[in-house]
Amino acid sequence: MSRTARFWKGVGLLALGSLLLSGAPALAEVPASLSDQLTGLGRQALANGQSEQARIFLTKALALDPANLEAKNALAKVARPTVLLVKRQDPVVPATTLAPIPPAPGGEAVKPQDPAEAVDPDAILGRQKERSDVARQAFSADMSQRIQTARDLDHVGDTDSALSILRTALNAIQATEGVDEAIKLRLSNQMKAQIGAIEVHGDRLTMERAERYRIEADASARIRAVETGQRDQDTVGTLMNEFDALMSQGQFLVLSNSGTGEIDATTAPYSEARSRALAARALLPNALAPEAGLFVSKTTRFWSQ
Repeated sequence: MSRTARFWKGVGLLALGSLLLSGAPALAEVPASLSDQLTGLGRQALANGQSEQARIFLTKALALDPANLEAKNALAKVARPTVLLVKRQDPVVPATTLAPIPPAPGGEAVKPQDPAEAVDPDAILGRQKERSDVARQAFSADMSQRIQTARDLDHVGDTDSALSILRTALNAIQATEGVDEAIKLRLSNQMKAQIGAIEVHGDRLTMERAERYRIEADASARIRAVETGQRDQDTVGTLMNEFDALMSQGQFLVLSNSGTGEIDATTAPYSEARSRALAARALLPNALAPEAGLFVSKTTRFWSQ
């Protein structure tokens, strides 16, 4: 291989390495195959004698995949330089001094081809296409991972975090340069569709949560009403028991005095019984016992005077 050909191959490696290393931070999670590609580039650079460039490629490959044994072995070779025996070659004759090839009998002289003109354009285009494919795959993988993360958060009910991740990813897609517009449009549509689905799911979760709170509030209100009613009934029962005791006391005083005692003192138990009936009716307005107690205490007090 001539020095000029090696120079062009080195330039291609440097350009590919620069593009991969400069675009790595923006690609977030890179597929595992990129580590193998960087390892191959590092070994090729090492074979061409470009130790520093090989170290950069291999170091980046190990950063992406620490378990890459091939990259570790190649990096060890870079750190431990070996002495290469170079076969003596004849000096390269400048292109301007190359003599024309003698013509064939009856033909014209053939001008020798400049080594710089021997670069294969298809190889350059192939490397550029390979770099574009790697960048496109890494970008698509990053966006797919973000969508999956948002779905996982949505499944556990954290819709706010899921929407935040998707909206950030949508802004990243629109701001990214160097990616085909068709790919950006496809990824943007996926992000928008996922955002809409999670928003609908979030609204449904909000409605379900509100309904659950309403049911719990109704149940609590019913429980409180039952407890209040039971407490009022117990209180009314106590008041009516006191009413019965006071009415019996009044009857005893009336019969024991035989109409000769003081009227107010004799009829005082009937007045106390009436106050107990009034308190019971205030707690249970629709109950019949307090109403009957009011009528009996008032009538009995009147006839006892």
